[in-house]
Amino acid sequence: MNKKIKRIWNTITTILVTVVALLAIALWGVQLLGIDVFVVQSGSMEPEIHTGSVVYVTAVEEEDLAVGDNITFKLTETVNGTHQIIEILGEEEGSGKLMFRTKGTANEHADEGYVTIDEIVGKVRFSLPYAGYAIAYIQQPPGTYVLFAGIAFILLLVVLPDLIFSEKKPQKEEQNDEA
Repeated sequence: MNKKIKRIWNTITTILVTVVALLAIALWGVQLLGIDVFVVQSGSMEPEIHTGSVVYVTAVEEEDLAVGDNITFKLTETVNGTHQIIEILGEEEGSGKLMFRTKGTANEHADEGYVTIDEIVGKVRFSLPYAGYAIAYIQQPPGTYVLFAGIAFILLLVVLPDLIFSEKKPQKEEQNDEA
């Protein structure tokens, strides 16, 4: 293969592999650093956090929470919510723990009930708008198949030129040492 074309090909495949690696780190690798990743499923936090955004959440101590912080908390055992703290109340009866009143920024009224520190998953550190749609897509067929096909295609792009256009070096003939 022409050296210039090969260099362009290598640059393109390097960029593709880098983008895929960065996306994998951004969506799953951060969990190794203690950051939880959640997809926002409703518009209750619009326009601050859009529906379909990915939020990055870290554990937080009770004393590090303040009014205005966005937190992710357990609504049920399997469902989490992300809303903003609008008020910090005194301790829950007998528990010695503060209670937090929350509200979605797009909602007119505060959430019913209060959130305790035991229900808080963590504080939202930042979000990636609309990235959750891609995550939701690849978690279910046919998105999963598209993901694996894309990875296979990128690997094929990386390996194919070497398989097709490998330059065969002439083999050295064995020399006989006859004197």
